[in-house]
Amino acid sequence: MASCCKSKSTCIMFTVNLLLMLVGLLITIVAGITHAHQSHLLENFPEAANIVPIAGTNVALGGGVILLVVSIIGLCGAANYEGCCGKLFLILYIFILLAVLIVEVVAVGILFALANRLGDFRSSSTNKYVNQFNGQVANFTEQVYDKCCMDSTADAQSDEGCKLIFELVSKSSCSSKDTFQNDLVAVFTHRMRVVGGVSIAVAIIQLFTFCASCCLLC
Repeated sequence: MASCCKSKSTCIMFTVNLLLMLVGLLITIVAGITHAHQSHLLENFPEAANIVPIAGTNVALGGGVILLVVSIIGLCGAANYEGCCGKLFLILYIFILLAVLIVEVVAVGILFALANRLGDFRSSSTNKYVNQFNGQVANFTEQVYDKCCMDSTADAQSDEGCKLIFELVSKSSCSSKDTFQNDLVAVFTHRMRVVGGVSIAVAIIQLFTFCASCCLLC
């Protein structure tokens, strides 16, 4: 029974950690590309820093790198789980994975809370921080609308920030300010929820590897 458990746990550790290594690599690449685009966006629309802070992209970039490192540690532990070195890797893996899981749960909660608030940015609240966030969202969308939709000069049409915006929403959204604001906010909200959903899936997978590593350590 014990050997069967360890055999299955080893298989889970190898399969899942190879998968997480690829996910970590993908997150690192996507976060790097997003960071480059975000820098262009912030140069043209400083208000965007209040809605999509560059620190968030840096966190995603760091998270991808950490996921890569943790996966490598897990693979090393699974490959040598019977030796002292392998057990040390497994212990390190378990502690790091536990910390990562806690951070992911908190981060996903914050992300979904922000996504819900982003989609309701015109509402009023008794919470001054919520009202401040709503105001920042409204200011950002108005600034983008005025520059990219209302300004018909050549400079505005060739602006890098506006080009990035129109990769997210159609130019037909410029038919009215409300339509443009709703479409732009909907895109940000959708992407935040997708990131949150992927994070939940990764956390569930990591939970399986946490149990498998504990089995190998016993």
